[in-house]
Amino acid sequence: MTIPEQKYVECAGKRFYTHNHSYDNSLILRISFKERITIRDLTEIKELETLTELKALVIKDINIKRIAGLDTLTNLHYLWLFKNNISRIEGLESLIHLKLLRLLGNNISKIENLDSLANLKGLDLVENQLFKIENLESLESLRHLDLRFNKISKIGAFGNLKNLRGMELQGNLIESIENINTLPNLEELMLPKNRIKSFEIGDLPKSLRWLDLSNNQISRIPDFHDFPNLSYLDLSNNRLSEPEDIEQFKTIKNIYVNIYGNPFCDKLKSAGKIIMENEPHKQVCPVGSRTSL
Repeated sequence: MTIPEQKYVECAGKRFYTHNHSYDNSLILRISFKERITIRDLTEIKELETLTELKALVIKDINIKRIAGLDTLTNLHYLWLFKNNISRIEGLESLIHLKLLRLLGNNISKIENLDSLANLKGLDLVENQLFKIENLESLESLRHLDLRFNKISKIGAFGNLKNLRGMELQGNLIESIENINTLPNLEELMLPKNRIKSFEIGDLPKSLRWLDLSNNQISRIPDFHDFPNLSYLDLSNNRLSEPEDIEQFKTIKNIYVNIYGNPFCDKLKSAGKIIMENEPHKQVCPVGSRTSL
C-alpha cells in the first residue's frame, strides 16, 4: 500500500500537518490555532469541531463539494470557501454570528438556506451558476451583495433589505431593471455587461450615489434631475444615438457622467461640436485631443 505524501500549511509560523483518513482516504487537517487559519490542501471540511473559538476560515482552490462539518464553529465571523466545487448553499445553520460569506468560483445554482444568518453583512457569490436573485428576505443586516458573473436574467424580490448599501450585478444576462426601487438605502449599483435596453427612472431608488450601466444596449435615458445624491453615472458603450439624450446633464450639478463609446459621439465629432466644454467632470465624447465635453 502506498502511503500518500504528507502535506502541511503554515499559519503564524506554525506547521499544521495533514493525513489521510483510514476509511475514505480523504485528506484531513487537524489544527488547534484559534484565531485565523488558511487551508489549501483539504478535500473535505472535517475535524474542525474542536475549534469553537475560530473567527475566520479560508478554504481556497481545492475540491470541496459540500459545506458540512461547521456546526460547532458558532463564533465564526468570516467564511471564505472560494474556487472549489460546491454546488449548494447548506450547513450554515449554526453560524449565527457570521458577518461575511464568500463562495465565489463554485457551481452554486440557487440562493438558499441563509435564514439563520441574521448578522450577515456581506454576501459574495461571484462566478457561480445562479439564474435568479431569491431567498434574501431574512438578511436584514446585509450591506453588500456581490453576484457578478452569473447567469441571472431576472432581478427578483429583495424583501426587507433596508441596510443594503451596495450591489454588484455586472456580467449577467439581465434585460430589465426590476425591484431595485424597493431598496431605500442603496447607494452603489453596478450593472455593466448585461442586456439592458431601457429603464424607467422610477425603477431606481433616489438614494443612489453611484450607478454603472456601461456596456449594455440602452438607446434612451430618462430624466435624472430628481436624483440629488447621484455623483457618478456611467452609460458608456451603449446605443445612445442622439446628442439630445445627454442635454439634461448641462443643468445637473455635481455629477460625473461617462458616455464614451456611444453612436452619437461620431455625430458630434463629424459636426465639430463640443458640449459642456466648461464642465470637465462631465465627460461625454472625445473631440480632438480627448476634450472633455
